Amino acid sequence: MQRVRVWMAVASLLVATMTVRAGEPAPAVLADDVQALKSQLATQQEQIRQLQDLLRRQGALLEALQRQMTPLTGQVGALPPAGPAGDAVADASQSQETPVAAKVDALAEQTAEVKSQVGSLLKKVESFGNFRFSGDLRVRYEPFFQEGTEQRHRDRARLRFRATAKLSDELTGGFGLVTGALEDPHSTNQSFTGFFTHKPILLDQFWLAYQPTQAAWLKVTGGKFPYTWYRTELTFDNDLQPEGFSQQFSFDLKDSPLTNFSLVLFELPFNEVGSGNDSFILGGQVQSRWKISEKTKFGLYMAGLNFRNADAIAQAIGAGTLRPSQALSNSVRTGAGGAIVAYSNKFAYFDIIAELNHELTPRWPLRLTLDFVNNVRGPRERSAYWAELAIGRSAEKGDWLFGYTFIRTEKDAVLGAYSYSDTRAATNVLNHRFQMTYRVHRSVSLEYMLFLGRLFNPADNLNLVPASFRPLARDPYMSRMQFDAIYKF
Repeated sequence: MQRVRVWMAVASLLVATMTVRAGEPAPAVLADDVQALKSQLATQQEQIRQLQDLLRRQGALLEALQRQMTPLTGQVGALPPAGPAGDAVADASQSQETPVAAKVDALAEQTAEVKSQVGSLLKKVESFGNFRFSGDLRVRYEPFFQEGTEQRHRDRARLRFRATAKLSDELTGGFGLVTGALEDPHSTNQSFTGFFTHKPILLDQFWLAYQPTQAAWLKVTGGKFPYTWYRTELTFDNDLQPEGFSQQFSFDLKDSPLTNFSLVLFELPFNEVGSGNDSFILGGQVQSRWKISEKTKFGLYMAGLNFRNADAIAQAIGAGTLRPSQALSNSVRTGAGGAIVAYSNKFAYFDIIAELNHELTPRWPLRLTLDFVNNVRGPRERSAYWAELAIGRSAEKGDWLFGYTFIRTEKDAVLGAYSYSDTRAATNVLNHRFQMTYRVHRSVSLEYMLFLGRLFNPADNLNLVPASFRPLARDPYMSRMQFDAIYKF
């Protein structure tokens, strides 16, 4: 697999080389990159060959050691005769044990050397220059069942590729590629549909972060970046990547139950216009992390997020230029012809999260997460709740992870265009989530998810209720299952 990554990088560089116009000489920088890549490949191939030779020598040594120890094991429990004959036997036995013990010591040293070389080789192969690569491939079968509607069976896949680089002691950066649809901001899944047409690959992340060595407590990030503040999918789906700017002020504390105190600020523009008011999010979060004991840790996070001119989101959904996975369930105002012109309420979140982590055993950690969100600018139906319990882990072969999550989101508590996309509805929903994950291999896991959900107040979103239940204003529970096979690299 390590070689595959290197050859993928080679292929990418060759494609870039072929795009140079015919007759035009290749740039010197590109030629240098190709030469550097060839040199690195040759070095890594030589390291792989040396490692293979070392493994062969170790195997031969083990076989020889086993042959020499076989006659000794056949004499276990037999005592040498007393007297001079017994002394002779004992001397002979010691003379046999001495080279065996020496070879055992040599084997231990050689094994340690092999482990060291394997670790060094893996680090070199997993990186290319300053870049380190990672990603995952997920294949999913997803059926839906709800009384009053036709059964639905959907096959999906997701591919994510990440690259990060340390450009200097103070500057880091990265980018990411994903599958998905351009108009859907919070899903990277690609359904098996479209008559076998090609599937798009999208630019999901591209960012730079600056952390001065003289002020390591400060970190400034810009671009389309991974989340710099702590949150659950109650507010933002995991597949949605924010864009804009973030500033982190983080302080580690010693000899105190409070191990870290941080302040995170972020400014996230999401709709810039040539004339008129732009749309953006201004937010901040106070973070504290506590050490209760050697096995118990606690985190408390309080955030405020203000959405300015969020009506642009509702207008884009109405026009079809923005198509979230979930149907619009927030309260909206319409104009002539039924066109959506604005949300009925403004949005400003107060978000408080508490998380407890306790290590029952190394392979069975326990995590409890509680999240409460209140839209302080919403007149009613403005609160959301998230309670998650997880036990186990998914890190090594043979690991198990079990989890349960309770989700309750009122109609105008959060913007449904950005919140968790796998619930029965984006808002106005009551949902239960059950999870079971088994790590088949270091890089492969199998996962099962069950979602049981319904609209909390069906009368508020009759358009989402099955037609036969609309006169009753009742929404039967929807059962949604996800069977996943995930490969990480």
